[in-house]
Amino acid sequence: MYDDDHCSDGAVARLRRVQAATGMAFLGLLACAWRGTHALPLLLLVATSAGASSGSLLETRIALPVVPPPNVRQPGAFDESGCALISRLGAATRRICPARAVVPTTPGWSRHLGYAGPRVASRVGGTGVVLLTDTLDVAALGWWRATGLVRNDTAEHARDVMATVTLATANDWILGTATAVVPVRDVRPGEPAPFDLRTLVRAEAVRRIEWRVTATNGPGPAPTRDAEIEIGRISPALAGRITLPGRLLASEASAGGLEGSWIGWGVLRNWSADPLERPGVVGMWIDERGRAVRMVHGRVRRDGGGQIAVPPRGTRTFDLFEREPAARRGSGWRLALWQT
Repeated sequence: MYDDDHCSDGAVARLRRVQAATGMAFLGLLACAWRGTHALPLLLLVATSAGASSGSLLETRIALPVVPPPNVRQPGAFDESGCALISRLGAATRRICPARAVVPTTPGWSRHLGYAGPRVASRVGGTGVVLLTDTLDVAALGWWRATGLVRNDTAEHARDVMATVTLATANDWILGTATAVVPVRDVRPGEPAPFDLRTLVRAEAVRRIEWRVTATNGPGPAPTRDAEIEIGRISPALAGRITLPGRLLASEASAGGLEGSWIGWGVLRNWSADPLERPGVVGMWIDERGRAVRMVHGRVRRDGGGQIAVPPRGTRTFDLFEREPAARRGSGWRLALWQT
């Protein structure tokens, strides 16, 4: 799992000692190189699933539930043959058959019940919940932190997903460890999920990075995640901090005095046969290179009676917030959203 042409003898020897002492299976070694006399960070990956076997290497075809087609969503706008009926004031109703299909504007971006975003897998190999290393965005200066995506590579639902990092120097002195809990309570087969991990370790001192992703897999009742997520509006840019109570009096988040910047809103629509008792929303900005660069927090508004539950076929509006001061945003970024 390593390349002697790109690793120093000392680094390879240390890796072998760690593997022999711990018995851990290293799933990936992404960087081991020297720049002058300074070693680049060494990234090791370990994936485990508590309460489940390691799985086989045979792939299983899976599919996340998709958003219902337009004739189901708006039955009054279609006839019995599935043809669209377009009516305008003062004009005869037009019949368009077949109805025009909605084509995704971004390759690799898909909409599902409970999730809208990239990196959904149509097949799983049974290797556990894996870290998508090409989605990592790691701080180079200041306090070491990272954002990224994991993905469930098993045929069962994953719960209690956590991403843990161990940071060390080039001489294998441990600088610290930290764990981020994935905010999605039920990560379905083939589904990615976000995390935001922060430490009190200086990024400049880090030369070795070891990742460990753990989860509890298995059958059994899972939270209902059958809501369609639709963005209503995202502000084009952040103009600075906003005093939330003065802007969003109807929002549960503003009433609670959540610190942050309001960036937009959206709608949850429940396609389940059961009510969504405590729906939540979380998001992650994905940049032009596919990296997960910043977490976004959502708060679902209560209805006029103070209820937050969403009845079948019902809707609730949610607000979106960023907690980073003076946060930048690239023109090509897109917001992935999860129902939690």
